[in-house]
Amino acid sequence: MRIFKLFGLGLAAFTVMTGTPYSADSHRFVFVNDTKAALIRLTFRSIDGTGGKTEVLNKHGLGIGKSRVISVPNDGTCKYGVLGEFEQDGGYYDLMDKVDLCGVGRYTLRDR
Repeated sequence: MRIFKLFGLGLAAFTVMTGTPYSADSHRFVFVNDTKAALIRLTFRSIDGTGGKTEVLNKHGLGIGKSRVISVPNDGTCKYGVLGEFEQDGGYYDLMDKVDLCGVGRYTLRDR
């Protein structure tokens, strides 16, 4: 029983020191909206096509210059396509990019 307690304490310390959970169930990072419009939808899809689309803002927009911690389910790949949908001047526009989420701590989406 004591070994299990020590293992639990060790796992908890690892989580606190690294800031990430022990398992790699998701890619977790800070996302920054460095565009000229409010982001209304943000979708990630693995480039190799093995996983589905994941919308990560959960119907909570992200304003100009704002950031948020994002979690994208790990489907066994690092490279993802990013689709940002923006609201500007009464209309909408899309911005696409590619990102390697393995090991990224911060990702900034910018206007091209």
